Amino acid sequence: MTTAQTARLARLEAKRNSSTKPNAPVDPLEAERIYRELIVSVSTAAPALPADPNEAATIYLAVVAGAAMPRHPSI
Repeated sequence: MTTAQTARLARLEAKRNSSTKPNAPVDPLEAERIYRELIVSVSTAAPALPADPNEAATIYLAVVAGAAMPRHPSI
């Protein structure tokens, strides 16, 4: 994952954490936009990563699902 992609995911995470509700979902439109950008960058800029959009989507969703998991208070 590139620095720009990491920054985008960090912005989504920060937005989610800044909400008044704990574990509030991120804006679905912004998440979809970032998802599409990631698919394009994975399939064009990083040939070592899967070029198949479905496989890239699976990787992205796994990353997002991990980021959306509730945090344990000790972390």
